[in-house]
Amino acid sequence: MAVRILFAFTVYLGLLLGLASLHPPGQPSAERSPARLPLQVKSLRTAIQHRVDEGKLASVFIAVVKDGEVAWQETFGWEDKEAKIKATPQTVYALGSLSKSITATGVLGLVQEGRIKLDQPVIPLIAPRRVRFFRGKPEDLTVRRVLNMTGGIPHGWACYPPGRIPASAAFFARTALVVFPPGGTSHYANNSYAIAGQLVESCSGSSFSAFMDSRVFRPLGMTRTWVGWRKASGVAGMYDATGKRLKPYDFSPAAAAGMWSSGHDLIRYAMFHLGQVAKGEKVGSGHPLLSRSLLDQMHFERPRDVPAAVMALGWGSAELEGGLRWLVSNGSVHGGTSALFLLPDHRLAVICLTNSTSNGAADEVASEALDAWHPGFKAKLEKGIKAFQGQHHRGWKRDERVNGQWTGHIDGNGGSVPVTLDFSADDNVLARVRRGKGSVVEGLRWEAGFLTGSFKLMAPMDGYSEGVPDKVELCLLPEKEEMRGYASFVIPGEYGSFSFPAYIRLRRSGQADGD
Repeated sequence: MAVRILFAFTVYLGLLLGLASLHPPGQPSAERSPARLPLQVKSLRTAIQHRVDEGKLASVFIAVVKDGEVAWQETFGWEDKEAKIKATPQTVYALGSLSKSITATGVLGLVQEGRIKLDQPVIPLIAPRRVRFFRGKPEDLTVRRVLNMTGGIPHGWACYPPGRIPASAAFFARTALVVFPPGGTSHYANNSYAIAGQLVESCSGSSFSAFMDSRVFRPLGMTRTWVGWRKASGVAGMYDATGKRLKPYDFSPAAAAGMWSSGHDLIRYAMFHLGQVAKGEKVGSGHPLLSRSLLDQMHFERPRDVPAAVMALGWGSAELEGGLRWLVSNGSVHGGTSALFLLPDHRLAVICLTNSTSNGAADEVASEALDAWHPGFKAKLEKGIKAFQGQHHRGWKRDERVNGQWTGHIDGNGGSVPVTLDFSADDNVLARVRRGKGSVVEGLRWEAGFLTGSFKLMAPMDGYSEGVPDKVELCLLPEKEEMRGYASFVIPGEYGSFSFPAYIRLRRSGQADGD
């Protein structure tokens, strides 16, 4: 299971040149000098420093937790390059999609208190908020399916200037869709966690931010963790792949990828999920926040009857060769990457954070570090990725399921819009929206039964106050003479991009379009 398949968004974390010490709650932590680190780690340190020196990464934070102690922690680079401020374990960075497992921890807290049940339908719990169902039945969208991403909800995101995210009700109405039958498919979706965030607010009576602070962050001693960007001391700058500083932004939905935290706090969070909050503080039957039973469900209960399902409850979960159980919560956003890897049966965790746009830098570093403490992990992971991709992913190849011309409609913000996909040509697949010029669909591939690709939008689209959509990303599920799914309208922006999904229904030419 590819790391980026399991989770996709990220964090920014600062890093300090040289070894840094960390003190878990009330206890000094063990620290290894570079001379006592495994040989593989010495090589990794050199490689990380080289990438920082070359300007490919502004900073990197890396920590290894073993048996309730910090076995290795080090920071490289800058919290703020312009001001020459080195990053430290207390530097605060955007977590991207690592936020999802933290949100799920909060939702499971409501389960522990008896306020909700995992297999309870979500819709009555979030009333008067509404979810638009294009497929399936409302009673089939349960709390569990929202958290493990089998609810049939489309992917999407939005990056706004700090403090300028629209009112939650308006944004929710635009993005809360069900486009595949709940329980039938596994599909990575930020908007699934928009519903999880609304669930928290509706069932607690608090804002999402206030709930997470009082019920998750403070109980776990995560004093430098919050929801949304803040202008505060110790907040890491964000840099693109060329080293240019980016404007800060707020990510929506916040419950999916909008949290900020420090490396110090994430070590505490990792310890909690390993069953030990701090050195000497063993957790037998479970921390007061979550019972051992709920933690096990959160970590390991993937839907076994859904093809290519890799999510448990907020965590990517896999069993690698030899029965090695691996958990991942990670992310990649414009300006940073994050990775939190757990081997729970070995009481081992690795945290890696960067504050630069990169192609999976945190995942790469975390894999190398985990392999140093658990030799053979990387080989098993690579073997698992290859097997998963071989079974569920393949490049574009003509298929009788989609041959011919397909016509239908996209139900976007500006109303119903006609669309055509033409698979008749020998070389290219063409897309046409409204009566605009045809555009070649790029990057076509099959992913776990879905047909995905994107094309340049050649016709104007109404209903998007954020800007003018210039690209459409497709995710379609062929079913006999129909293809249904969603088309996301991508809008470039000064602070980052937007991706708003809309339901799409197509029929092969010769079939009437309608319900």
